[in-house]
Amino acid sequence: MNESGQHDRRSMKKRVAFFLKLAISLCIITWIFTWIPLAGVWEALRTAKPWAWGGALICWGARLFLTARRTRLLTRHQGMSLRTMDIFRISAVTSFYKLALPGGVGGGLIRWYKMARPDGKPIEAFNVMMYDRVINALVTILLGAVFLFADRSVTTHPYVWTALAVLGIALVIHAGMYLVAFNGHLAGWVTRRIAPFLPMRMRDSVHRLASCADHFHQLDHVLRIKVWSYAITGRMLNLLMYYLFAVALSLPLGFATVAWVRTVVHLIVMIPITISGLGLREGAMLLFLSPYGIEPEHIVAFSMMVFIAILLHAGLGAVYEIVHALSKGRIGGMRRAQP
Repeated sequence: MNESGQHDRRSMKKRVAFFLKLAISLCIITWIFTWIPLAGVWEALRTAKPWAWGGALICWGARLFLTARRTRLLTRHQGMSLRTMDIFRISAVTSFYKLALPGGVGGGLIRWYKMARPDGKPIEAFNVMMYDRVINALVTILLGAVFLFADRSVTTHPYVWTALAVLGIALVIHAGMYLVAFNGHLAGWVTRRIAPFLPMRMRDSVHRLASCADHFHQLDHVLRIKVWSYAITGRMLNLLMYYLFAVALSLPLGFATVAWVRTVVHLIVMIPITISGLGLREGAMLLFLSPYGIEPEHIVAFSMMVFIAILLHAGLGAVYEIVHALSKGRIGGMRRAQP
């Protein structure tokens, strides 16, 4: 099959995957709203406390900035020139494309491209993305476990073992990824074993990838502490944002409960079967929060607040892209106008 035919097949698979995810999201949302009145959800959102909304948005912005700062530490370690605000903008634009493009193309691929392009360092950008993602996931899982065990009400929760299973599986997966990719000795051993089975043109890339990844294994203690500190602080701000969402809706939940429930739901939503977790998030929230005696309308409203935060981030990315496109158009027009 020629290259054009292969490209068409890949595009078709991505479109099919997108519409399947969309169908699953719509089916779950439709099922939820067959027994939960939409008017009740809207009323809960309409009467939410404005000061808690505002506090949540401040936490949201601070968390995004800290995440960009953490990524900046890693890119600088790899010899990349991206500034903190560049990374902040790339994160927002990535969020926009993740929603806008079918098949998940707008996520990691767009982020990788925009991070790699300024310095022409695609392998270094890939390693930064992977290390950053794994560290963030490990912090998320570990904090979720801490708050689950700190929550006194969890002993009577009917789905506590489900939550523990989700946390345990996620921990094994991400700890394994960290050890295989960013433990120097183990990563070198894996590379030596798989390299002979790869085409010659791929071997150099694999060795370069392993070499760049080994840089993270050799992080000095000060930089490592900074990276983990930013990750922990950013995650705590994220959890505080969700707690303020709960306060805005007057949900009878403590911080520890919100923290572990949001963590488990976040890990479940990472399963790529819906559009940005829509539907799956609401279903998981209903599963874990219903035992606390909260009305379903308020649980769905709480979940919708989470999705609204995602939409705000994507909207910011759309603004960045529009401004960038207009500025490029003006510059191009000025150049064409010059004699």
